[in-house]
Amino acid sequence: MAVRHARRVHHRAGDEKLGHRIRARARVGFIVTAAVSMVFERLLYSRLYKAAELDQVLFTIGLVFIFISAVTLIVGPENQPLFIPDSLRGQLNLAFFTTGPTAFS
Repeated sequence: MAVRHARRVHHRAGDEKLGHRIRARARVGFIVTAAVSMVFERLLYSRLYKAAELDQVLFTIGLVFIFISAVTLIVGPENQPLFIPDSLRGQLNLAFFTTGPTAFS
């Protein structure tokens, strides 16, 4: 009983923990993306520097189609739910630009 009450009282701490997990996963995602990009640069794109512009464009579009198909096969064609913790919600006010919740969020 006391554990349930403590969970309800410290619900905000769970949101903060979720926010830390999202930030950690975002960092890992950036690092993995950079590593994969470096491999693609060495193996695929470096050969295209001497090719004609049309060949470069067609190759890039082909890669995009392949990646879209691969993600669809792995994740599936349905939209996946995305839950944003409270620590990442709200407005960010820069001196020249303000972001925040919109009618679509």
